[in-house]
Amino acid sequence: MMGTAMLALAPAVNAQASAASPGNGDKPNVIFILADDLGYGDLGCYGQQRIKTPAIDRLAAEGLRFTDHYAGSTVCAPSRCVLMTGLHTGHCQIRNNQEVQPMGQAPLRAGTVTVARLMKQAGYATALIGKWGLGGPGSTGVPNQQGFEDFFGYLCQRHAHNYYPEFLFRNDERVPLPGNKLASPSADGSGVAVERGQYVPALCADEALRFIERNKEHPFFLFFATTLPHANNEAGNKGMEVPSLGEYAELDWPEPQKGHAAMISRLDADVGRLLDKLKKLGLDEKTVVFFTSDNGPHGEGGCDPNFNDSNGPLRGMKRDLHDGGIRVPLVVRWPGKIRPGATTRLVSAGWDFLPTVCEAVGLQPPANIDGISYLPTLVGDDARQRKHASLYWEYAGTMAVRAGKWKAVGNPGGNRLELYDLETDPGESKNLAADNPQIVERMKKLMAAAHVDPDQPIHLGSLLEDMLDRARIAEFPQPEFTCKQASSYNRRSKTPGNPDWFAGCDFDQFYGSTEAGGRKEWIMLDADGPGVVTRWWLTQFNNAGTIRIYLDGAAEPLIAGQGKTLVGGADGGILTGPPLANIVSGGRNLYLPIPFSTHCRITFESPKVDADFTKAAPPFANESLFYNINYLQYSAGTAVKSLTLADLEANRRLIAKVGQELLQPENHTLPIRRKVAGGSATLKPGACLTRKISGSGAIAVLRLRLGAKDLPQAMRSTVLTASFDGHPTVAAPVGEFFGSGPGLNPFKDWWRTVDKDGWMTCWWPMPFKESAVVNVTNHGTIESVEVELADIGIADWQWTDRSMYFHTAWRGENLIRFGSNSDPQYIKDWNYVTIAGKGVYVGDSLSLCNRPAMGGGLGPWWGEGDEKIFVDGEAFPSHFGTGSEDYYGYAFNGGSPFSTPFHCQPMAKGNSGVGHTTNERVRIHDRIPFNTGFKFDIELYHWQPNIRNDYATTTHWYAFDGTTDNGQATPEKLREKLAQPWTGTEGAASPGKN
Repeated sequence: MMGTAMLALAPAVNAQASAASPGNGDKPNVIFILADDLGYGDLGCYGQQRIKTPAIDRLAAEGLRFTDHYAGSTVCAPSRCVLMTGLHTGHCQIRNNQEVQPMGQAPLRAGTVTVARLMKQAGYATALIGKWGLGGPGSTGVPNQQGFEDFFGYLCQRHAHNYYPEFLFRNDERVPLPGNKLASPSADGSGVAVERGQYVPALCADEALRFIERNKEHPFFLFFATTLPHANNEAGNKGMEVPSLGEYAELDWPEPQKGHAAMISRLDADVGRLLDKLKKLGLDEKTVVFFTSDNGPHGEGGCDPNFNDSNGPLRGMKRDLHDGGIRVPLVVRWPGKIRPGATTRLVSAGWDFLPTVCEAVGLQPPANIDGISYLPTLVGDDARQRKHASLYWEYAGTMAVRAGKWKAVGNPGGNRLELYDLETDPGESKNLAADNPQIVERMKKLMAAAHVDPDQPIHLGSLLEDMLDRARIAEFPQPEFTCKQASSYNRRSKTPGNPDWFAGCDFDQFYGSTEAGGRKEWIMLDADGPGVVTRWWLTQFNNAGTIRIYLDGAAEPLIAGQGKTLVGGADGGILTGPPLANIVSGGRNLYLPIPFSTHCRITFESPKVDADFTKAAPPFANESLFYNINYLQYSAGTAVKSLTLADLEANRRLIAKVGQELLQPENHTLPIRRKVAGGSATLKPGACLTRKISGSGAIAVLRLRLGAKDLPQAMRSTVLTASFDGHPTVAAPVGEFFGSGPGLNPFKDWWRTVDKDGWMTCWWPMPFKESAVVNVTNHGTIESVEVELADIGIADWQWTDRSMYFHTAWRGENLIRFGSNSDPQYIKDWNYVTIAGKGVYVGDSLSLCNRPAMGGGLGPWWGEGDEKIFVDGEAFPSHFGTGSEDYYGYAFNGGSPFSTPFHCQPMAKGNSGVGHTTNERVRIHDRIPFNTGFKFDIELYHWQPNIRNDYATTTHWYAFDGTTDNGQATPEKLREKLAQPWTGTEGAASPGKN
């Protein structure tokens, strides 16, 4: 093979094309039919006696009928928001029918993860036909911006009141409807028609059939959101508009009731046509059909829901949180998968649809959702079915919770809460609140835990969700924040150049003391909010003392405990266990975010009540408490919901899921839309393997491996470089870029992994607007290197004014004279990186060789140097650490490799003697934004005198165009020989297991 390889750009490849290819029976088509204001009792299969619904009854006879299914809300827009996002109304963006002028309702935000977006990313054709209500023309919420490739119908709910409008929308264009004319046209298209030529439900049903026909050879997701049987509110008592009353015309019923019944029967006929189409096309067993309603029955346009028992045995109707307003029919049909004619009493809700359909088609649902997949129930695997501990709704100041048989409705803040036993009283007629005060209090707590103010976007659940959002790290934070650190650094360190700048004794140092409950508590952190504690490390020579967390000026702590359980997660942890809390070599680490609204104070109470921690050089026998606490501070006015015990309890499932995902990063990549072909090459010295990428996007997965006789040296002298839109931003040795260091050292964190077979993988998103180039170059002077580059996965990327380019820089020096207390003149700060510009710092790695002491002997330990991070020209660093090993999450000369999601030690030979060590740390919530510049130094501070070490650091950050740095990945530097003997090829534990 030629020494330099250049391959052409491969054709675009869908990452999941094989799973969703034409005719593939493993991925079902999905049809979700959403009726509008259809009551629990409006269908024959749910007890209706007078309105005829033979097609839907057949759907139930051939599928599964749910008796205890609930809509997402009691009105249209929030119910649809719940369906799209899998979040209940205590968490979702849209919680009422908030009108927008001149047309539409409050829009979904740009980038919202909807079920349509997920299906589209999986290769499905996606269509919404009917009524939307989650964003008007030109807004961020329009269907085509939320995952639907095809849209036909109404954008605005007011417009949808008119069954004979003058126009509809096809995608973002108005489509005139000749033959329809309004008496007084309005800006939003609503009104009463005086000429009725084209009936929209019929148009939408025909459009749905055409969509199925067009996609019969390709997997599809159809959201058929009919407007039936919603009233034309503007028409008063004539608001039940249908072309014909049909079999109800001659009945002795009020005209609105005839129209309402005819609407339901017409909806039923449309369902029948759809089922017939599936059968005709041979798609029955390839298609799962859901049928439900967005809320309970209405009483508008002259309709009386009591006339035909539209709410069945239930109390209430639309705009009511009693069951009549929110419990709705749900019928699911999937021939060959669902046992026909079955009924289930599983308690479920609209927010369960997203995870259900994700499981059905093999997708990973978002981590933060409230929904639980009911697919096991659909396919008869009841033993595997998880169940909700409680369900929650809110609307117009009223809240409702169902927990088991109990249902609470009302305003807990106003001490108005009704309590019902749904097993004995499904009609909610007997309020049992006065007789069950303990249950009432429990329901109040559930309500408080479930509700997050929509103006408070930052809370435990959202922060946990953000941990799994790979794209977020490449966008400058919004809302903006600063990242700071509190620590036990020695307070004698004042200014660079001061004789005490390198003071040791960085333990038992606090920010003062306070009296609380008769106790003297020493302050570890005292920070004003709004903010979030993001990363917490500590160690102690012993485990004595109590740590307490106080939020927002509370007199009592939110939580208290010893460091090993509160921070390290030992014995299951007080806040959480592994991997969000872990202990490695005595270092306790906590990555569970702790949000606070106005203030956070963390204190330590020593069992030695007379202990004095005010000395600049405390005796090691005191408590020997070392700590670093990273925290964010937002600008005043940023809405943050402080952590509560109820939040912790409500988010236990989410915490566990996030932890599981963090341990399986390979299953949680950005969706790959195309691939650039990889290849292999034998690179002679100076040769380069290049891949060019055209068009916009983001590198989502980059994998390669090297082969060489001297693999450690090849990992150092073979360099990965990358440029984006013509800007060279990445230059580092392959081993350091992927975190392995020199040699093959298996490990796994959230952003990278190195496997024992030599494959190295990176999941940092690397966005670009027009083009990207990736090079692998052999800068060695003697040996050829075998390079295998896997296909490069490219994700779609919506470039915004906050999008940034990915950067990596490397700096290295051999035979550095380290200082100690015996030769302090050699103690100095080593510069990891200095950056000029605006961006966000996201991680680094350190590869070093602990050499023999000059004149003989061993240098037993190197990791005493403290990190010092200066942001935007600070005179004093906002991050002043307590030791190199502390920065990387362990303590006391940890001598074994370990892996966790955010800090790893792939190799540890140089910790207790001569040899190599590699440490790495990556960031999510503790990433550090900077506006003008960033400088990261760490002390070269050794225990022993007369030491020379080799030091190499690799840093990663995102930044805007024009940023510069002092990286030094020059050929001359990279050709320097590694220290011998080589002691690599260490194995590492699985993430979170140490």
